[in-house]
Amino acid sequence: VGLNAYTAVVDAYARRGEFHEALHVIQSAKEDGYTPDAIMWITLLSPCRHYAALSVATQAFTEIQHMENST
Repeated sequence: VGLNAYTAVVDAYARRGEFHEALHVIQSAKEDGYTPDAIMWITLLSPCRHYAALSVATQAFTEIQHMENST
């Protein structure tokens, strides 16, 4: 299983509005030694807008900003 597979599962959960599960998959990826990338976090943003999930969108934005500042 690679990072792309985790991202696909995050996308599937997010599109259904199941953000708790999507965030759990991101945590599982971390535990399996994968570092979530910006694409994984960006995958959450559109569904967040659709479902008005501001807290998850804020978390994704913060993670993306952190990545930008780390490089």
